[in-house]
Amino acid sequence: MGHVPSGRWEEGGVVKRSERRDLIRTELLTLAGRRSGQISPRAVLDAARSEDSALHSLFEWDESKAAEAFRLVQASALIREVKLEVVQESVDPMRVRLEVRRAFYSLPSLRGSKGGSYVPASLIADPEELVREVLAQMNGLKRKHETLTQLSGVWREVDKANHVISASEVPKKKRKRKAG
Repeated sequence: MGHVPSGRWEEGGVVKRSERRDLIRTELLTLAGRRSGQISPRAVLDAARSEDSALHSLFEWDESKAAEAFRLVQASALIREVKLEVVQESVDPMRVRLEVRRAFYSLPSLRGSKGGSYVPASLIADPEELVREVLAQMNGLKRKHETLTQLSGVWREVDKANHVISASEVPKKKRKRKAG
């Protein structure tokens, strides 16, 4: 098996992203076929250790670089793990609402080439940006799992939210044009 180039263009022998994805899919399905239809991250890593594997070039084999990258993944996980408990008491003493929310968020405006950064939820200046981020994640889940008919009601609500957000952004765009 050949190596799977990581490029996006068809120049200099580098395959297109879709071809790369197809090669990876083929490798993973072949691996699953050898393992009763199942694969695990450990099985993929073990298969990729061979320099003959098409998956080999997709991993960082320099131990110090790989260790640093993994520590960054661990640090991100620690940041995402911290939660806030928000208690909202109502007039009725028997009704107390408890929400558990993330304490830190990574917003698109904060993401850069070095992995982005996180801000405390209390410092998010534009709550609409957070709403757009959550909606983008929901749209990603919808694209990934749209065929699950059990969730069709959820997907309708996501579509409604998209419509509401789009409608609320139109006046802003018009105002910006007038001001500019």
